[in-house]
Amino acid sequence: MSVSYKHCTEESGMKISVLGNGHVGSAVFERLKQMRELSEIMLIGRNEDKILGEIEDYKDAEVFDILPTPKVDGGGYEKIINSDIIVYTISMAAPAEFTRRDQICSANIKLTNEIIEKIRPYCKNDPFIIVITNPLDVITYQFSKSGLTKENRIIGTGTMLESARLARRIAYFFDISPRSVYAPVVGEHGSSAVTIWSVLKVSGHDIDTYASNDMMKSVKIERVFLEENMKKQGWKIQTLKGNTNHGVVSIVIYIINAIIHDTKEIMNVSTSMLSKYGYTEFALSVPCIIGAGGIRDVILLKMTREEKEELDKSAEVLRNMIRCVQIGL
Repeated sequence: MSVSYKHCTEESGMKISVLGNGHVGSAVFERLKQMRELSEIMLIGRNEDKILGEIEDYKDAEVFDILPTPKVDGGGYEKIINSDIIVYTISMAAPAEFTRRDQICSANIKLTNEIIEKIRPYCKNDPFIIVITNPLDVITYQFSKSGLTKENRIIGTGTMLESARLARRIAYFFDISPRSVYAPVVGEHGSSAVTIWSVLKVSGHDIDTYASNDMMKSVKIERVFLEENMKKQGWKIQTLKGNTNHGVVSIVIYIINAIIHDTKEIMNVSTSMLSKYGYTEFALSVPCIIGAGGIRDVILLKMTREEKEELDKSAEVLRNMIRCVQIGL
């Protein structure tokens, strides 16, 4: 894949717009204020009065900031103009009876399509678009086919959370740092996500070998339990506090840092650039190299036949969700 890259440095004075000021959007905005590489951050939302109130509140707080912070402003969609990065967090409020991401699919797709048309006049400079809104992969695909920017500049936060949650559970079991665990989770950001156990590593070893070495005996790791626990974590947090935001916000900052500093990090993010996997017409998470130009390359994971079949099932889930949207269900 040949892609031209625009390098972003501390001197570039980047402008970032956050669309949506709910729990996630507000948390993203707050974390961005701490990034000295940025010159300007915008908070954009449907309720302009609330947005302007938030901005006035932030400006009061700036009086007491010790370190320099980016200029803050906000308002309607026209404020997006000339943004280098757009973070999309807008979502319909999910009724209490909804227990799956796909249940808000139609409402959020309709809303997203409306917003895409509203921001189109202000996206003439190929901005990066980072998608958080659920159903994550379907929304990412909507942006990918919108023509707002280049395909490799549209990045859904994808299964980064699932990978982190699984790594955290494995690390807790062995009493080690999660950073010592490589836990690739791919596919849908949702219930059909797939753990690629065949390439999962704990300090360079497969999990069963590490367990045997660590505990000095043959140990059977309950993979199904770990995976199910990982998939339920989001709803557990949702039930306990009413929303999830801190984990995904850290992922957004991680992606933005990779773009600004061209770190070429490998991340399991959602993309529609899936030709290496033989998929078309939707988006899902696979390992991607992210740097100054966005997605520099997609990595083809070596999977077992069973793992590829599970990934195909996850892909079919997303195909069906896209079909439902297209026929208006």
